[in-house]
Amino acid sequence: MTKTSKFNGRLNVTQTKATPKIPALTRFVPILGWLPRYQRAWLLADIFAGLTLWGLVVPEGMAYAGIADLPAQAGLYTLVASLLVYALFGSSLHLAVGPTSATAALIASTLLTLGLASDIPAYQAAAAALVLVIGLIFLTAGLARLGWVTQFLSKPVMDGFITGLAIFVAVGQLNKLFGVPKGGGNTFEKFFAILKELPEANWVTFAVSAAALAVLFLLPRWNPKIPAGLVVLFGSIAASLALGLNENFGVAVAGRLPQGLPAPALPHISPALFFSLLLPGLGVFLVAYSEALGVAREFAEKHDYEVDPDQELLAHGFTNLASGLLGGMIAAGSMSQSAVKERAG
Repeated sequence: MTKTSKFNGRLNVTQTKATPKIPALTRFVPILGWLPRYQRAWLLADIFAGLTLWGLVVPEGMAYAGIADLPAQAGLYTLVASLLVYALFGSSLHLAVGPTSATAALIASTLLTLGLASDIPAYQAAAAALVLVIGLIFLTAGLARLGWVTQFLSKPVMDGFITGLAIFVAVGQLNKLFGVPKGGGNTFEKFFAILKELPEANWVTFAVSAAALAVLFLLPRWNPKIPAGLVVLFGSIAASLALGLNENFGVAVAGRLPQGLPAPALPHISPALFFSLLLPGLGVFLVAYSEALGVAREFAEKHDYEVDPDQELLAHGFTNLASGLLGGMIAAGSMSQSAVKERAG
């Protein structure tokens, strides 16, 4: 027996308990189950949704790399690995997987405690190693079928953690909105350091930042069908070229990034450093998995299909292993990116 559900105008056939057992290979690689049933009539909407999501995740990925104190291309390498690998192994039809603000902040906080901030090459190698460690934890948990582990995470604790993390990330990025130096110390010290620097703020930078935020928040309210991310992305590029924002007004730009993808490679770190990453990696794994599974289940309930928690562990494991080998960041499910993809059809 099968159950037919409808989402975004499409008919989706999903498995019920009475349905014959899914072949092992199809369960392990879910794309083998849904791709043969894909209809050409869906392609145009999916292309539009993909472009809309691309307009959001590209600048987001580069920004999140800054939160993690990594070069901008690290966020782009994460996107290449996460979007492609998760499409093969993920069980959610709506979840968008990539770098997130939470995992980016956890990379920085984890590595800062190890005293690597002053050594850029060592810091980047340790960051890639941390991603690989988390990938291995995901994979091990998936093979052990530990998808039930998030049932023991307290929701109030997670809500408090996410709220605190949002404040931490916002304050950490506040200096970029005003074009002033980033202060040191804890979140409060950084905030007051920015306030002291406001007389030296670059107000053109602030105007550009405020305009981008206004478009991102207000355009979807006015017309949800217009991809706000694409508008901001191409609008900012056009404004930067036309007005010479960097040359004439001192507005910081991303600049030239390395072309192409790096060859997959293991980071060069000591065995002692690798083992020191295991315990903090376990904590990051719990945060990333609970966030991803929560988003995946929310969309699955909304559109009447099921996600497999154990398969999500495996999918995130393979995704993070690929990201770590490319020198990328931690990849996890994102609510904002998933919502954009859903609204785009």
